[in-house]
Amino acid sequence: MLRQGAECIAISQRVASLIKTKKVCFVCRGNIIRSKYAQLYYEKMTGREAVSCGTFFSENRNSPPVAVEVALRRGLNLNSMSSTTIFSMLDLDDYVFFVMDEQNLYDLRFQFKAENVYLLSVAAGKKGPISDPYSHAFNADKYHDAFAQIEDYVHKIFGAAS
Repeated sequence: MLRQGAECIAISQRVASLIKTKKVCFVCRGNIIRSKYAQLYYEKMTGREAVSCGTFFSENRNSPPVAVEVALRRGLNLNSMSSTTIFSMLDLDDYVFFVMDEQNLYDLRFQFKAENVYLLSVAAGKKGPISDPYSHAFNADKYHDAFAQIEDYVHKIFGAAS
């Protein structure tokens, strides 16, 4: 337990240093729900620009209607942008990446050879992935849960760094 605490502190310190010199990028599979929401929340909270992308090969996809509705109730408009992919990013070395789950972590580190990749939850000193609500297409509670986690983690990381 003590070792985990020390690892979390080390990660938090590394992330705090990186976000001073690197651009912030949030990543999930499709870039239509979680990473888009994280980008919008980060920008609203910090007043700084961020980007988001997905590891899925298809671009210009829109968020599902239930995600848009739930996000609007939370004060963010997911319809303000469409999905982009990591394939369209120019220089991965310019970014610190915050991913939503272990598959995103694996994809970025091993498939795309990106450095400075962190699970959003771990960077916030928590454990576990932010589950993709897409598989629960019509369950608004799953979207609320994912968005609440994202807000909590983004606030923990960037509220402290502001």
